[in-house]
Amino acid sequence: IEEDGTLQVGFARIQMSVNTVISGQLQVGSRVFIWGSRDDADSLQAIYVNILDPQPLVPGPGSQD
Repeated sequence: IEEDGTLQVGFARIQMSVNTVISGQLQVGSRVFIWGSRDDADSLQAIYVNILDPQPLVPGPGSQD
């Protein structure tokens, strides 16, 4: 999660708020399922974020996988 409260998911930037419920430990590369909606400015707003698997699909540099 960026300092401004956004989450980058693929090509989409999703706004997080104090009301966003996050289930699980969020890490770079985590697979997530997000429920959300668009606000008046057409930005994506996360309502609920469920971390499906904290392990990245593609191991990062220096990984033992």
